[in-house]
Amino acid sequence: MYFSRYFKHLFGILGWIMSLFLVVILYHYSVRYMHWTPKVLGHIETAYHVIEFFLVGGFVWSIVGTIFYQIRHSRAIETKLIRRFLPIFQFIINTIIVMLVGFFMLEALGINTRNILTGAGIGGAIFVLAYKDLFTNLLGSLSILLSKTFEIGDTIRVRTLRLWIEGMVEEITLNHTKITNKTGEVVYVPNKVIYSESVENLSRRRFYSYELLVPFAKTTSSEEISHALRVIEGKINSFFPIDVEYTMSNTNATDYTYTITVLLPEENNFFETEMRMFLVQYIFGRGTPAVKHTENSPKEIPPVVEEVSEDDL
Repeated sequence: MYFSRYFKHLFGILGWIMSLFLVVILYHYSVRYMHWTPKVLGHIETAYHVIEFFLVGGFVWSIVGTIFYQIRHSRAIETKLIRRFLPIFQFIINTIIVMLVGFFMLEALGINTRNILTGAGIGGAIFVLAYKDLFTNLLGSLSILLSKTFEIGDTIRVRTLRLWIEGMVEEITLNHTKITNKTGEVVYVPNKVIYSESVENLSRRRFYSYELLVPFAKTTSSEEISHALRVIEGKINSFFPIDVEYTMSNTNATDYTYTITVLLPEENNFFETEMRMFLVQYIFGRGTPAVKHTENSPKEIPPVVEEVSEDDL
């Protein structure tokens, strides 16, 4: 199927070339060997130039179509956004070809195209102003495509006029980017906002994960455990405000161990030392808590998402 369409495009190009070659031969033969009056000869020359411009335009049109057909079926093109842009690029190029061929044909017919060009320029300016948001969103989509700031599946933070929107990128279209936050809300951010505002790709940040191991006896009440965890979290927030995660495991028959995970943007030995000393003093008598840190990959970082409604955009 692919090769049949490919050869169809090639035969189309050869058809335009053969037609142009045939017209050139007929024109030169008629001018050289046929005896025409000057008036008829002028009409023949005009018709020849009109047909010549038309055939050249068709030849270029076929080449553009073949190139874009090759690009669309190339295995190197894996991004859906690129495939969505290809028809737009092809339409723009084909429109330019048609306009140029039309102007040359009108010039060959002796029609003044200056007024047409002036009117087309004014009409184009009005069209661009009327659909300014559409063109800005397309420009934003092109910026995302070329810069590769983020991809589908990345967790990003986008700054809007009044707040930050944070969540996972679900879809990138020509008009907007679909983001799902931690609470499951779906936010559609116009690409012009992403193009003009700052974007932070949280999935590409490197974090250091600190795990604070805190043992509690099984006889400890839930109120005491909750109070102790709040005190520890308050100590962590005294260094810098950051969310923490809690996980519990049974280490033996008599103790629970709570693992408090803290994610920092860089390694911080001072934080590690201070928290170790604090936990030893605060949980004294329950055992010596341990502190260890590892370097996380971006995919292991849980996103911190504020609740955002679409009305806040």
